[in-house]
Amino acid sequence: MASHRPEIAAHLTANIDDRKQKLADCKKTFTELESTRKDMSKLVDQINKSITSKKDKLKKFRQERKTDNDSLYSMIDSILAENNIKRAEYHGGDLTGVHGQILMHGADSIMTAISDCLKQNKSERCTLSDDEISSKCSKYAKLLSQWNGVLSLAHTVEPIEEDFELGDKLVKKTMALTRDMGISVTIKGHGTESHLIPIMRRVPGGLNEFDESWGEQIHQSGRSNDLKYRNMSELQKAKYLKKQEIREQLPKTQFELAKLDVHKRGPSKKTIDKNEEKAKLKKDNLDKLVE
Repeated sequence: MASHRPEIAAHLTANIDDRKQKLADCKKTFTELESTRKDMSKLVDQINKSITSKKDKLKKFRQERKTDNDSLYSMIDSILAENNIKRAEYHGGDLTGVHGQILMHGADSIMTAISDCLKQNKSERCTLSDDEISSKCSKYAKLLSQWNGVLSLAHTVEPIEEDFELGDKLVKKTMALTRDMGISVTIKGHGTESHLIPIMRRVPGGLNEFDESWGEQIHQSGRSNDLKYRNMSELQKAKYLKKQEIREQLPKTQFELAKLDVHKRGPSKKTIDKNEEKAKLKKDNLDKLVE
């Protein structure tokens, strides 16, 4: 037993030395990582300070421009107002709903007017030439028109293979132009690019019934009910509307309403012709966008 003690001692000593070396290596690695972390933290702090500084300058610049009635902001807002486009006060001054639609529908003429305004009132600090300003505004007009086409296709009732192929081409061109102009791709942009056409293929009848028009309709119905039943309390109003909803769902009520539908007139020939002309014009416009 005693003869093995020197070997055990030597083995333990070697093991201890090995562990000491590993510990030294770990400490060295830790020191290097800590140094790297400090360098990266300094870099992050510098970037954050730079971002904050630029945001402050941009905010100050916008405030100074907006306080002047003759500023470009006010002039552009005037052009939008002339086209019945108003910023939503409750939505941070963004364009919402029908106002966004008006801008997309009239993108060419509106962006031409904005381009002329920018060129005529160009600041001395502006480094863009008139041609460059026209080019930028023209690209924005094209992008707005293309997005208008994408949304129009998304509302197609009973889309066919031709609609899917056209939509795929238009979405690709629209997203390519978005990136070419240096515009960030939002979540909605990604969703449109990667999922719109596949979902249109999978949903029977298309996506027309899934838009947000029903949500806007609820606001209008609510306002109408508020006016109609304004002499009732909220509780009385809720009970009355619930009873009305239940009555309308009764089989007998449905049967009587169905009999009234028999006497309804369909659309006139003039309306049918007008709708066909609109559909043809829509298709022609969409074909031009993907040329």
